[in-house]
Amino acid sequence: MQPLPQLFSPLITEMMATYCHTKRLAGLAQKERSVAEYQLVARSIVQHVLEGWQNQTGGRGTIDDLLLAPPASHPADNPTTCLADIPVVREHRRAY
Repeated sequence: MQPLPQLFSPLITEMMATYCHTKRLAGLAQKERSVAEYQLVARSIVQHVLEGWQNQTGGRGTIDDLLLAPPASHPADNPTTCLADIPVVREHRRAY
């Protein structure tokens, strides 16, 4: 078993916040159209996440490392609790 990250470190806190803030994007994207703006901002977000991943992996991480696992599907109108959704939080709970 891999060691669990410090649950409330600044890095994990930011990642959890990003996760919680992006959960509604699919539902919002169904209601409004801003294709060019969406693509511009999405590319910037993905670039920041990739830069962080590369820092975590000593420069060896790729975008494919982050995209290989299929996303959990949750209807946009029925979101689950943010913390409970995150696999690392579930694993952290199991450890105690």
